[in-house]
Amino acid sequence: MTLVRSNQDNWQWNTGHDGHEEPRREMLLTIQALIHYLRYPHSFTNIRMDTRIKDVDTYIAAFPAETQSLLLQLRSTIRTAAPEADEVISYGMPCYKWNGMLVYFAGYKNHIGFYPGAFGIAAFRKYLKAYKLSKGTVQFSLDKSLPTSLIKKIVKFRLAENSMKAKRKAQRA
Repeated sequence: MTLVRSNQDNWQWNTGHDGHEEPRREMLLTIQALIHYLRYPHSFTNIRMDTRIKDVDTYIAAFPAETQSLLLQLRSTIRTAAPEADEVISYGMPCYKWNGMLVYFAGYKNHIGFYPGAFGIAAFRKYLKAYKLSKGTVQFSLDKSLPTSLIKKIVKFRLAENSMKAKRKAQRA
């Protein structure tokens, strides 16, 4: 769906439909994305959405030196806690997989995002009060050291969670 000029003064949505269908949902999602971009343009200037990045080393190398050191420390902490996890790029950011997605992380201009999922955050919420949180995300500021022991505990919690899910799935099969 694109916005096209129908004449000198009017713009209209070119939906690709024959005119009998009303693609309201598509239009609404497009407008919501545009509004989000206008309100938060900085959220679209992140290296993590670069689809050319194929491995974690390349991802980390794209950041300034001080951010790289924190990303490398986070990577090492995750690998120590989950040595059997596979390291991949998913959604344009580093991800660790073991019986499903385990955790993600991403570098930003002012923080590092760590994504252990909603249950990972909920289980450790009282220990994460010093950080900015959302449902499945914690933000670590670049000017503070990473809480590596807490990150290890969260990753091990996610390993146990994924292990239980895999066992339940195997029992159903």
